[in-house]
Amino acid sequence: MAALTPREVFTKCVEVLKAYETSLVGPDAHLVEFLAANKIEDADDVDFMTDVFLGSVRFTKMLDVVIDGFLAREGRNFLLQDKPMLRIATYMAIVVVAATGVEVLETMLFALPRVSLSKIATYLRFGWAGDALDTWVRERWCGLYDEIYVDEQLLGPLAEHRYAITELCDKMDRKLAHTTTPPSAAKPTVPVPFNLTKPKVKVIQPIVKQQPKVKVAIPKSTYKTPIEQQALERKRKQNRQKAEQTLLAAKSVKSTLTAYGESERTKALRDELRAREEAELKVKIKAKPLPTSLGEAELTVKLNTGAILREEKKIRAEMEAEAKRLAAVEAGGFDRAAFQELQEEIAAEEAARHESEVQVRHLKGLIAREDVELAKEAHASQTRKQARKVRVEREEIHSKIHTDKMLSEEQNKKRVEEAAQLQERMLKAKAAVAEQKAVVVKEVTETNRMLLQEAAAREAIEKEKRAEMIREIRALQTTAEDRVKLVDKTETSGCGFLTEMSYIELQERLAMLRVRNAREEEERRAAINREKAEAEKALTQKLRTIAQSRVARQNAAREKKPGQGLGRKVVAQDARVAALQAKLEAKRGAVQKQKAKTTRAS
Repeated sequence: MAALTPREVFTKCVEVLKAYETSLVGPDAHLVEFLAANKIEDADDVDFMTDVFLGSVRFTKMLDVVIDGFLAREGRNFLLQDKPMLRIATYMAIVVVAATGVEVLETMLFALPRVSLSKIATYLRFGWAGDALDTWVRERWCGLYDEIYVDEQLLGPLAEHRYAITELCDKMDRKLAHTTTPPSAAKPTVPVPFNLTKPKVKVIQPIVKQQPKVKVAIPKSTYKTPIEQQALERKRKQNRQKAEQTLLAAKSVKSTLTAYGESERTKALRDELRAREEAELKVKIKAKPLPTSLGEAELTVKLNTGAILREEKKIRAEMEAEAKRLAAVEAGGFDRAAFQELQEEIAAEEAARHESEVQVRHLKGLIAREDVELAKEAHASQTRKQARKVRVEREEIHSKIHTDKMLSEEQNKKRVEEAAQLQERMLKAKAAVAEQKAVVVKEVTETNRMLLQEAAAREAIEKEKRAEMIREIRALQTTAEDRVKLVDKTETSGCGFLTEMSYIELQERLAMLRVRNAREEEERRAAINREKAEAEKALTQKLRTIAQSRVARQNAAREKKPGQGLGRKVVAQDARVAALQAKLEAKRGAVQKQKAKTTRAS
């Protein structure tokens, strides 16, 4: 059979890995069966598929770390059936690229359909273009393998070919952007003859020696910075300089929003509003007199239960307070009116003192605010000096980084040459290993064939036994059974519970329960009626007490004389207020001088 194309080789690798997920045999036997079923006999194709398939099965956990992370974050447009394809692509990008170079992977991927190419390009950019391999992927790989093995055998080769994989992703993106899929023409139906008489001829392909690969010189543009990236870097520096100049200009302009103080018009409006509010407060509101048509007749007001209880409680409290006052007077108490007047004078003095203290604290706050303005101006000048120093240091650091970058590029070139020499030695060793594997595959094929024959014989015996058991079960199911059951309402279920009873006993107990509930309901209704009668009697008594109290209060109000008002002392302004106001004016003058000095310096 002729050799497979790169697209067919990649597709067959994905198919054999997908079929292995549901297989019942080992990976070697499954691979042999797949190669025989698809008639793949070319030595190079067999060796490549064997290496990729067995390696993917061996490193399944390692490959699934990257694939599961990608599907969890970016896998909205992917299906679970794409996982074998991503696993093959990951193994080739990690192992095959380190052994044969990026050319083999590029040839296979560019031969794939547009949909598959787009998915693989998105996946490779997620793993190789970002910092995933150096962060969370390395941490999870170290949980599976030794840390030294991960750094030297896995991440080391990945770091050498990382730039090549990134360029491959860019090529795939350009191909997907500039290529269009032509409409496919309908293929005519081709009849295929039955293969009934042709014997299966076993063709032995001659062993073809693998030709050594010609070493291709690395172009100079591989390690050169692209022109687009250089243009972006220049544009970025220009934008940075423009932003810094705009920032300095904005800082030098004096803002008019932070100026402290109010205009004369605002102060005049505030004083006018305050005077108007005080005039409204001084208006005396007189209550309307009682209509003459009513006279002095007592007005009746209908009260509910809550109002009656509150009024009765208030009257009882007044009576108790009056009784205590009379008892204190009899015992030689003092004049409460004089004591009340003394308390009002002390409260007026305390209010005046408090007002003076508030004014002092307000002036101190204004002085502190002016001190903050002075400190801000000093800090701004110090910040500008520090910014100039930082810019000089940053330019020195940029020049040093550029020098280190040139040295690292030279070292990378040397490492690439050493890797090419190591690749040639690996190809020779791989050819020797392939010959040994071919012998082992033949032996395993013969052993598997014998095991499959024995398994088929055992399965036939088991199938015959199961058929015999099914016939017996169906024969038992066709036999008729007597399912008639008589119900006795006086018998119990016989489950062994303490509370089980017959149907007749349950009906009698329910009837007794209804009679008892009816009797308890009658008793509760009688108790509620008694409580209502007692509550109405108590309310009537309280209404009588309230009427008597109202009559007494009306008589006392007629005899009561109006009292005299109390004057308040006018407290003079504290001397500290004048001193603080003078200090505030001095601070404001200093702030204005400092701002004018800063404006002239800028």
